Amino acid sequence: MLALLLALIVSGIGAIMLLDRASRHQGHDTTALEVTQGKIEEYMGTPYNPPTAPFTSSTNTSTTNVTISVDRGGTNVTVQGVLTTRIQPAPIGHLITVSLAYTNYRRPLTVQLQTVITKFSGGQP
Repeated sequence: MLALLLALIVSGIGAIMLLDRASRHQGHDTTALEVTQGKIEEYMGTPYNPPTAPFTSSTNTSTTNVTISVDRGGTNVTVQGVLTTRIQPAPIGHLITVSLAYTNYRRPLTVQLQTVITKFSGGQP
C-alpha cells in the first residue's frame, strides 16, 4: 500500500513538473509572437507617405536584439532573440516582413509575420 502511494506521489510530481515546463515554453512562444505583432502594428501606425522613411523606394532591413523573458527576480535574461524587419516596395504599397529568431530551451525557433501597408491600410493616421 505504501509503495503504491509513493508511486502515485512520484508520478504526480513528475506530471506537475512537465506541465510547468510546457507552460513556460508556451509563455515564451506567445511573447515572441506578441513582440513580432507589436512591430507590425508600429509600422501600421506610421503615416504612409512614400518616399518618406521608412517607406522608401528601396528595401530596408533592420535588426534589433530583444529580450523575451527574464528570471523571476527580473535581473537575468533567460530568453533573448533577434528581431529582423524588412520593408520592401510592392506593386500596391510596401511589404513588411518581421521575423524573430530565438532559442526556447535549446529549441531554435523563428516567428515571422507579413503584411502589406498602403495609405488605405487599417491603422493609418
